Amino acid sequence: MAAGSIALMATGAEAETAFMMVQESMVLKPVVKFAVAFPLIFHLLGGARHLAWDNLWGHDKETVTASAWGLLYGSVGLSLLLCFVEVEE
Repeated sequence: MAAGSIALMATGAEAETAFMMVQESMVLKPVVKFAVAFPLIFHLLGGARHLAWDNLWGHDKETVTASAWGLLYGSVGLSLLLCFVEVEE
């Protein structure tokens, strides 16, 4: 995401054209949305997992493994769901 932002800043006047290209693209738009949503959701769910650990839940090996897979699958699933949400202005 940072590399994409730097690349867009380096284009100067073409940045608006690049943003509009992503906005109108049926392929790039969901990819960019996923690239933004996944790290945010992963860290949000990871924070919830750590709060559970702070309250002494889930310290046995099976629960740790299950919550790790749940964190990964949940992050991917919610990110994919958000990829296709359209907000009207």
